[in-house]
Amino acid sequence: MTTPQTPDAVLVGGPRDGTLFTADDASSVELEIDGLVQRYLRTDREQEHQGSRLVVFAYDGVTDAAGTQAEVEASDQVYRAGG
Repeated sequence: MTTPQTPDAVLVGGPRDGTLFTADDASSVELEIDGLVQRYLRTDREQEHQGSRLVVFAYDGVTDAAGTQAEVEASDQVYRAGG
C-alpha cells in the first residue's frame, strides 16, 4: 500500500477509516497496528472524494500478529484476546 498524490481507493471503517491510498489490483489490505493485523476487503462500491471515484475497501476485522482471530468461539465459551 502506498500513499501517492492521486489515490484510487479509500479504507472505510476500523482504525484507519477514511485513509486514501493506491490499491492497484489488490483484493485486500492488511495493516499491522499495535501488534494486531487490521484487514480491509475490496468491495464493488465506490465513493466520491474531491471529484474522483474511489474504490471502497471495507473493514473486515482484526487478528493478532500470529494470524489467530481476536475472538475465538470454543464449545459454549467465547474467548476474547486480551480479555
